Amino acid sequence: MIKTKLEEQKSDQDQEQSNAENRKIRDYEESFNKAVKELDDFLEIPIRVNVVIGKKMVKIGELLNLAPGSLLVLKRSAGESLLVFLEDTFFAKGEVTIMEDTFAVRITEINDPRKV
Repeated sequence: MIKTKLEEQKSDQDQEQSNAENRKIRDYEESFNKAVKELDDFLEIPIRVNVVIGKKMVKIGELLNLAPGSLLVLKRSAGESLLVFLEDTFFAKGEVTIMEDTFAVRITEINDPRKV
């Protein structure tokens, strides 16, 4: 079968487009790998994680009356999720669990930072 000039041009254009797309993919992969490598230094930075069962406002007089065995009743139901903060930023919700003889938090929902 003999290719026409138009078919050859179309084939060349398709090849050029395919090469251009492959270059874009390679460039993206290289740039992604470089960004990940640059983040490696940050992966070792410690950050404080706070898990909040609940909060309560109390008067100073009430605090002064606390003693061993006193109860602080929180305005949070027993079945509600715990709140997980990274430093002071809300990060996730979770539920308490026990691993061997230690408390742990099972993450149930990650906060979408775009909604903050």
